[in-house]
Amino acid sequence: MDAYINEDAEKSLIGLAMQDAIVAQEVAALPDSIFGLKEMQACQRGIMRLAKQGKNVDLVTLDAEVQCDLQNTALLMECVKMGISPVMSRQYIAILAECAKRRELAALARKILQDVGNPGASVESLQAECATAAQSSAAVDDGVTMKDAVFAFVDSIGKQDGIMSGIADLDNRLGGFKPGQLIYIGARPGVGKTSLAICMAKYVAEHGGGVLMVSLEMNPAEIVARFLANESGVDLQKLSTGKMELSDFERITPCYQAVANLPISIEERAVTPLQIRNAAAKMKASKQGLSLIVVDYIQLMRADEKCGNRTEEVTQISRELKLMAMDLGVPLLCMTQFNRESEKGFGKATRSEPDMSQARDSGAIEQDANVFLILHEPEEPQDANSDRWQMYHNCQANGLTWQTCRIRKNRNGATGVVNLGFDKPHMRYTCLKKD
Repeated sequence: MDAYINEDAEKSLIGLAMQDAIVAQEVAALPDSIFGLKEMQACQRGIMRLAKQGKNVDLVTLDAEVQCDLQNTALLMECVKMGISPVMSRQYIAILAECAKRRELAALARKILQDVGNPGASVESLQAECATAAQSSAAVDDGVTMKDAVFAFVDSIGKQDGIMSGIADLDNRLGGFKPGQLIYIGARPGVGKTSLAICMAKYVAEHGGGVLMVSLEMNPAEIVARFLANESGVDLQKLSTGKMELSDFERITPCYQAVANLPISIEERAVTPLQIRNAAAKMKASKQGLSLIVVDYIQLMRADEKCGNRTEEVTQISRELKLMAMDLGVPLLCMTQFNRESEKGFGKATRSEPDMSQARDSGAIEQDANVFLILHEPEEPQDANSDRWQMYHNCQANGLTWQTCRIRKNRNGATGVVNLGFDKPHMRYTCLKKD
């Protein structure tokens, strides 16, 4: 098999064309050279002929149209089985277009090598061939047309494509984390942004989504301890120190397998965007797939290339994370710390909630974010008659810490505040009364 032929993408696209009229029109407009398999080229030409005649494209009509060239109905049935979702057609076309370009370049490279060994070929002609190859490799794909964008948008209406975090009030406001989004959670040190991210990752994994956790602050053992505390209800302090009673072991033993089976990959050595991208791409191509990337946290990362200063470095990292989320088509949840300016008033009753502009080292974090969440732990309210005072003391009475999660930025919708009760010993979050 040619290294530059994606058999699965070719068969899936032809299969979709037999099931969806819009995809059939898309395939009819393609050059047959975009397919590397001769059988799929024959199918494309058959689809094009049917489209020109105004006929429907399905298994029966296409089989009749290409039987002289194909002589294999079973192959068409295989294509139909592989074509699952029409929304994937554009992605398949992009894959095949790249493969076709690579086949073209490979053929040109072979010709150039052959001509180099020909004494009759002039240096000028060889240079011209090389220039042609360079120009071809530098070509870029056309942008998305307004027509394509409109159809894609209409097709998405009413479809829930967001990844739910498990924080119900937050999910209701955001509609979940959307593919390609860069979501930041900012907080002062020690407030619990990592804990919140772990709870979200666990919820996604429990509902079948593959999660890549890039932990630059905690080792796998520390992360596992938090997952087990959440699952079992055993105090995290006991799990971390090993000082557990028999009843604790009885509670935690049944939870080992449940946590072990979560589709989560922990990456502790990836510190640059490229390293994370490689790990994410590998996981996405695996059987478990990839639904969410979690990075803890951006200020501990390093850029792939040398930068003039730390601000430039974090700016570059943030942009690369944004492109990574878009290219892979998954949400990327990244933690960020606030700078020293946010610490003013810390520990006082009048301590204010930090702002996203106080993200440490770079203003690009604020700009690049699709969603920016600020996790804050307020001091005890002074007005005993206020709802906030009541919420604070209700949390205290139930062994919870009152926290607010402010949706400070949301490019696609609502902002506001979600009130949370944090059960720190057991790594659990509870939604309180909406603000």
